[in-house]
Amino acid sequence: MNILVTGNYDTGSSAVYDYLREFKGVEVPFNLEGYEHTIFYIQHGLIDLENVLFGDSGYISADAAIRNFLNISENIYKYDFKFYGGYKKYIGQEFLKMTYEFVDSISLKFNARTIGKIHKMRFSLVKGCGQILFAITKNYKIKNWGMAYKADKGPGYVLKARKEEFLEAKKKYIADYLRLCKTDSEITIYDHLLLPMNAEHLKDFPNDSKLILVERDPRDVYTLIRRHVINNP
Repeated sequence: MNILVTGNYDTGSSAVYDYLREFKGVEVPFNLEGYEHTIFYIQHGLIDLENVLFGDSGYISADAAIRNFLNISENIYKYDFKFYGGYKKYIGQEFLKMTYEFVDSISLKFNARTIGKIHKMRFSLVKGCGQILFAITKNYKIKNWGMAYKADKGPGYVLKARKEEFLEAKKKYIADYLRLCKTDSEITIYDHLLLPMNAEHLKDFPNDSKLILVERDPRDVYTLIRRHVINNP
């Protein structure tokens, strides 16, 4: 069984998480204290990807969203930020494999340059000289002399999956992550694998997944922060 413990800032979800860890038959992934599983709701993560792909933003934003998803996945694979990430150390290349398989299942690669891949222009003397040469020898009309686009390298992506197909791929991606994090105990608990506002995504988790959402009076939270966490509210 997978138990997801979550709550807003300083509501006490970590206390519930630590309390559950005291019971026999309960373990946490990687045997790490204070580790938060931000993989799904991190910026450009799975939830952001779904929102962009099936919003009304179009193919340019879809391409950027998929590339951003791959970039952030590779980033949290390579770097251990101590309370999240570090999958190269904790999981290994299986994490990247499942990520690439997920992207391949929902999209097709292409090599054309799109507006989304262009992020600035620069002056290129080589291009300018080439334009002059073509203007002399081929009667080429020069436009934007010497100006060259600077674009992101690597392939672009176009969405091929319908919403139902994406949801199936999403469920597999989530299940693969839980499988890679699974402990030898009957129950594995996760700290902040979903945020409270992401609770609806629990429907895409395996059936043995449960969510504990910790709530607390906002006045108590304010008092705690004001008196014990920071000096200036």
